[in-house]
Amino acid sequence: MRELSREESDRRAAAGEPFALRFRVPRDGAQDVRFVDAVYGEQAKAAADIEDFALLRSDGMPTYHLASCADDADLHISHIIRGQDHLTNTFKHILIFEAAGATPPKFAHLPLLVAPDGTKLSKRRHGKVVSVTTYRDAGFLPEAFVNFLCLLGWSPKDNREKMSLQELMDD
Repeated sequence: MRELSREESDRRAAAGEPFALRFRVPRDGAQDVRFVDAVYGEQAKAAADIEDFALLRSDGMPTYHLASCADDADLHISHIIRGQDHLTNTFKHILIFEAAGATPPKFAHLPLLVAPDGTKLSKRRHGKVVSVTTYRDAGFLPEAFVNFLCLLGWSPKDNREKMSLQELMDD
């Protein structure tokens, strides 16, 4: 629908035809969308390789892309740490932040953690296993839990299993 005229779009909407509101990705020149990921480094993708994407569904509900960016901008989120499966979404999110006149947060995409059955760990599916309160209520020390979390997707070069908070920040 990229080339649909405003008049035709308005006519269809007025006639009650369902529609989604899409972000029209700029196609002028050789524009790249860029960001630096704290884990994967410099990331770049040609805007021409990013499809126009929905912001609002035909039922009027915002998509994940719009809702998450709006929340992040409204709350002045400075850093987003999420699974590497969201790395490709970030190009769309950068475009949304820029279009809204908001400064994009810093991003870090981490390797996914998987359950014993090989599926991605999920708060909806694995509930208590991924809840911080489960470990707090079981008496885990905060320092031990932080150490455990840091070593889930990373290991120091010397294969140590115990590190102080300062060592974790330095590495």
